[in-house]
Amino acid sequence: MDRGLFALAIIGVLNSLVSIGYYLKVVYIMYMRDPIDAERAPRLDVADGLALGLCAAVIFALGIFPSKLWDLARGAADSFPFFGP
Repeated sequence: MDRGLFALAIIGVLNSLVSIGYYLKVVYIMYMRDPIDAERAPRLDVADGLALGLCAAVIFALGIFPSKLWDLARGAADSFPFFGP
């Protein structure tokens, strides 16, 4: 906002509104619906386990080295003609 990036701020607010709708639905399903009678948790396929492991590794790496992602995001924002400095 200090740099006059009002369009980017509006996009951020709109994305927040979309995410509120999504996450409220998740909370509704978790707490407002009757539980499904399941004897045990379903087994994951090998591909699902690999995808979960890869996502966990990326999240862990970004937690340790956040500056790489920050630099990438800053470079992407600076490349926009209407959003840059």
